[in-house]
Amino acid sequence: MKEERIDSREESYTSKEMSEHIKVARVQFGRNVQIIRNKKNLSLEQLGEKTGLGQETLEKIEKGDLEPELSFDDLIDLSIGLNVHLMELYEGM
Repeated sequence: MKEERIDSREESYTSKEMSEHIKVARVQFGRNVQIIRNKKNLSLEQLGEKTGLGQETLEKIEKGDLEPELSFDDLIDLSIGLNVHLMELYEGM
């Protein structure tokens, strides 16, 4: 079976390659959340209170787990809870 190619800008990726890029991005995003949270001396519980996200969900985000899927509202809540610009969560990606 021939693997489907996904065109992105001027590059073309297979669906497997795209999946790997997404995994790497989620891990980097999670690291960014954890680094910022630690710099602000916030526990997962405190961040959960500020964002409305559960501690288990926040742990998964920081580990770069493929679940949960975050909504745009969740991303905004994270940036507000961490008191950073949304783009800081995507730094290095």
